[in-house]
Amino acid sequence: FLEAPAGVGFSYDLSGDYHTNDDVTAYDNYWAVQHFFAKFPNLRDHDFYITGESYGGVYVPLLAYRVLQDPRGIRLKGIAIGNGFLDARILGNALVFFGYYHGLYGLSLWTRLTENCCNGSVSQHSCNFQGHVSDKCNEAVEEASYVIRDEGLNIYNLYDRCEDRGNSSRHLRRQGPRGTTRMDRSRELMLKSLNRTLTTPNLRLEPPCVDEETVIRYFNREDVKVALHVDKSPLRWSTCSDVLKYESQYETMRPVVKELVDSGTLKTLIYNGDVDMACNFLGDEWFVNTLGYAPTSTYKPWKHGKQVAGFFQTYERNLTFVTIKGSGHMVPQDKPAHALQMISNFLFGTPF
Repeated sequence: FLEAPAGVGFSYDLSGDYHTNDDVTAYDNYWAVQHFFAKFPNLRDHDFYITGESYGGVYVPLLAYRVLQDPRGIRLKGIAIGNGFLDARILGNALVFFGYYHGLYGLSLWTRLTENCCNGSVSQHSCNFQGHVSDKCNEAVEEASYVIRDEGLNIYNLYDRCEDRGNSSRHLRRQGPRGTTRMDRSRELMLKSLNRTLTTPNLRLEPPCVDEETVIRYFNREDVKVALHVDKSPLRWSTCSDVLKYESQYETMRPVVKELVDSGTLKTLIYNGDVDMACNFLGDEWFVNTLGYAPTSTYKPWKHGKQVAGFFQTYERNLTFVTIKGSGHMVPQDKPAHALQMISNFLFGTPF
């Protein structure tokens, strides 16, 4: 795996400049891949797939596009994106629907949302929960957003515990004059999609509801760093970079993903744990449908053993959308056996 951009994990910049953005990260990642194959030329003839999750919904398409444009011998065969940040507006709209149909707010609030934000008809196309439709709409969206973000729910897995909340429901840590890490920007975009802004911009956000102390201690042990060959890194490993200053440039990946799929040379898998609220399955399913490809199957269940593991639908041009039942934001962590079967099916062309 690749820890990117520089400043994330143990990756570091020799110049010490950790200001970056989506395009610079794609450029750096492209050359990191090229340098990898230069160092291990015996692997260049192997089929190559690019995968990622969460903000990988931006990283993966941008990197794949660069490789597709200038492969230099790389045999790119496909991409897989899990719970991807693919379109801020669609994810924000879908999250309001997700919240109501998962029982997070009652009929009274839902009625206010639909009467004031949905232009007389309740559907993904007519409802606009993030476009400043009216003051009444904004007030209702703010209430819904408060429940989702600030009432102690685990945004990464609705049905999981919220660990290590400490004394703050927002799990904030003071940083400096401005919180400009990628985590800050990613959360800012998610909040923006629900008409909310980060009211304390000088605070850095840690991933909420995640007890990270054990993994932080482990990765910062000297023997572990030596075993991983990262003992020369000047950075202390953390779940969210202290040094990175990230500018997100894109609020939708639709044009890039569409160009990749239209190339006709790649397999594309977009998958979602279905109880994640950070990048919800409904929004990513809607995103897939906006690409405009005709379905080649119905929407139907797939199984792990004898149990339903989730649902899937295939589309023309080797595009597949898959859900993983009961999984949150990090599918391999929440449902490892299901994740292995899913990615194996994708790589080896096994029908779901």
